[in-house]
Amino acid sequence: MQPEEKFIELMNAGDEPSTKRDAKASVFTDVFGMPVYGLELLKTLHPELNDYTVDDIATVTIRNILTNKSYNGLGILARDTFVILVEAQSTWSENILVRILIYLAYTYKNYIIAHELDVYDEKRLSLPKPEFYVIYTGTENHPDRLSFSETFFPGEKLSVEITADILRGGNEGNVIDQYVEYAHELDRNIQKYGRGAEAARETVQYCIEHNVLREYFVTRGMEEVVNSMMTLFDDETIMRNHDARVRREAKAEGKAEGKAEGKAEGENRLGALVSRLINAGRVNDASRAASDPEYREKLYAEMGIA
Repeated sequence: MQPEEKFIELMNAGDEPSTKRDAKASVFTDVFGMPVYGLELLKTLHPELNDYTVDDIATVTIRNILTNKSYNGLGILARDTFVILVEAQSTWSENILVRILIYLAYTYKNYIIAHELDVYDEKRLSLPKPEFYVIYTGTENHPDRLSFSETFFPGEKLSVEITADILRGGNEGNVIDQYVEYAHELDRNIQKYGRGAEAARETVQYCIEHNVLREYFVTRGMEEVVNSMMTLFDDETIMRNHDARVRREAKAEGKAEGKAEGKAEGENRLGALVSRLINAGRVNDASRAASDPEYREKLYAEMGIA
């Protein structure tokens, strides 16, 4: 097996047990997993690479490294020269920088294994240069670049730095613009029809008629794409309902806790804990914290909440 083939195999295998590999690919990873769109994404980010072909890139999805939620991350390895890690998100979250840091370590680990490199050798390793991007499809106004040090440790000098460029799409009609247009059209249809098959079908039909990722939607077919989108709707609804329940339980528990240590203090303390856990993707811990006082105390100590 060639190093590139082994690298792709390792990236797609993931580190988690098979029970964690239930997450469905988003339209984002499904679209850019197609060689023609992966190459177009690369050339949109690097127009100077006009001689690259689909044979020069390896495209892999970032599979279930952190949670069993639907994954929306993509990696592109171009001629063993540099790796581009891209994630799409409709809700703004600076925590994406932490995910990117983990994605990079995971990618380099698999690259080193696939190429049988020795990290203890005196000779410096030859590694692909990393680049990071976020395709943001939300409507809020945010900066065009995120910095790990400035976001999490403002004013401090760090030994580690990660920056990510924020891409919002424009009017050039490139593949990033098309993906953002698809996402906005889907949002419009969800507001009109709800999170169901009608919203999905209307979105697919619009994209085909307006040449928005048309090749993808035509190739996959209406029903296959709609079924995939419906699965993601179900996943998102479950997570939203679960998060809402956790917050309700936390509020109720906070009130009870507040009788002993002051109502406002109890609510604020537990609320801060639940919020941090959910933002870290630890929904199960947040749910347990709301109903298990002993476990909650351990989490307070872990999270540094006095």
